[in-house]
Amino acid sequence: MSNLLLTLMNTSNLVRRLTALTLLLLVAVIPLSIATTASYNIHSLAKDIETKRLALGHLTAFISSAAEAAGSSPAPNRAGAGDLFLAGATAAIAQANLQTLVTDIAKKENVEVASVSGLPVLESGPLRLTGVRLSLQGGLATMYGAIKRIELATPPLVIREASIRNVTPIQSSVLSGPIQLSTELSIYGSISPGTNIEEGTPR
Repeated sequence: MSNLLLTLMNTSNLVRRLTALTLLLLVAVIPLSIATTASYNIHSLAKDIETKRLALGHLTAFISSAAEAAGSSPAPNRAGAGDLFLAGATAAIAQANLQTLVTDIAKKENVEVASVSGLPVLESGPLRLTGVRLSLQGGLATMYGAIKRIELATPPLVIREASIRNVTPIQSSVLSGPIQLSTELSIYGSISPGTNIEEGTPR
């Protein structure tokens, strides 16, 4: 280090000035870069928190309304049980009907169903939910259409978790075609209080 300083002291004024200017720029740029990165990370975190808060609010509203329907007697002017609960004498049958419902929606929206698997039954007081994990692949517009129809389905369904990735091939930093998405959804629907949850059904 001392040899470097001695060498610098013996150089011309122009070299010393350029060196000083370079060091000054480095001192200024490094904190700015750190601040920019931190700001970006905070913005991404805030956006992720907001998304999860909206999803939680959606789920809470769904659970509250379904629990109220499950704990009260249906009135003549109310929607029938078939409009609120998945059909099926057992949780396994209700889950199979849920699987059929969401895969049919995906196919009608021209979205490819890559895989589908069952999820454990969730219970909260009188409310019981059965779910499936659905893996989909398709274009941006068709994927949006499928998710929208799932959320508007009858009986009511809730997407508790969602993971969406862009799988469009990239060549020379440019998308090689229309946007293609790979999506994984955890979808739940409520089952009637009278539905039998057999011992073999995961919880």
